[in-house]
Amino acid sequence: MLSLKRFLLASLLAVAILAGSLPALAEDVFIANRPFQGPVSGSGADTFVGAAALAKALGANLVRSQGSWVAGSASVPAGTPGGSVVFAGKVVPSRGGPGGAPMVHLKSAAEALGYVVRVNPQMKSIDVNRAVAKVVPPTPRPSRPAEAAASAPAGPILLNKGRPGEKVNIEANLVPGRVNVVDFYADWCGPCRELAPRLEALAAKNNMVVLKVDIREWGSPVANQFNIRSVPFLMIYDKSGKKIAEGGEAMEYLHRL
Repeated sequence: MLSLKRFLLASLLAVAILAGSLPALAEDVFIANRPFQGPVSGSGADTFVGAAALAKALGANLVRSQGSWVAGSASVPAGTPGGSVVFAGKVVPSRGGPGGAPMVHLKSAAEALGYVVRVNPQMKSIDVNRAVAKVVPPTPRPSRPAEAAASAPAGPILLNKGRPGEKVNIEANLVPGRVNVVDFYADWCGPCRELAPRLEALAAKNNMVVLKVDIREWGSPVANQFNIRSVPFLMIYDKSGKKIAEGGEAMEYLHRL
């Protein structure tokens, strides 16, 4: 799985560079598995990025308010010096960037908006993903009666079979008592085809269920329903039906199995 993720990240980066949509400095930062499009300086835990580009990538807008730059909230804490950068009501470390535009400390700003930042030295990347519940690997369970075991699917379940791109109800299709892995994919996606057999083998080994969702194309109803902007994209639900990981955290969950 680790080699596959390195391949996926490298492929995304190469495509973005060839398309001319990725600034040369943003070679290591990924927001929800997509290359960050903005200025970057520093490295590791001391990485700074363009404040406006980061706010946009995280679904917020950077605006001028009360002499400061504000994202995710219109409030500025009392006594905040002019020219500060505030994310979700928190003053974050900042510095001047290209053209005088503000740059912010990546970890501080992203965490203020509810995201988790992980530095991955093995892959020489920094991954930013929305924070979800703490991931707990599945624990062995006693053998179930033959009747219950017979009802468990033998292979992946395609939720929108015969209607690719259409919306789905994931919660209604979860298999109770099993960890469910939701795999968003597209037939034209090479990395999706490479991931599929590995994911199915891992699921079979760990008594998990794979639910597959065909997005068909960008902007399809199901892609918009779950805000899917890159494939393959995974979500993991625990045995009680609670979503515990998605995106990069879902990949890390599987790596630990």
